[in-house]
Amino acid sequence: MNTTPRPRGKPEGDRSKDCLYHDQDAPGSRARGTGSAAYIGLGEEAGKTGTTNDGVDLWFIGYLSNRRIVTGVWLGNDNNSATNGSSWISAQLWGQYMRKFFPPPKKPAASEPPSVE
Repeated sequence: MNTTPRPRGKPEGDRSKDCLYHDQDAPGSRARGTGSAAYIGLGEEAGKTGTTNDGVDLWFIGYLSNRRIVTGVWLGNDNNSATNGSSWISAQLWGQYMRKFFPPPKKPAASEPPSVE
């Protein structure tokens, strides 16, 4: 096993599109970017995806602000080889995991419109 540290490059350009954005003050705000796979519909989730050089590590760190909880998902190989995926996968796993513990609220059943007489 090669234990030589891999060189770290500096960030390239604006990576902010990789975030799961949420603005609690914006009605109907939705997730966008690679982090959109982590959207669970609670209206409080936010987080950040990441990928190291050559796709060796894939991760997502997310939080639920009203519940004061932070969790993360890391994917990678023990031998420091590149993975065959993107950080979208780690965001998706985070969303699936969090939905098990914090399911989104059920939508109310549609009601009939009032009758007009």
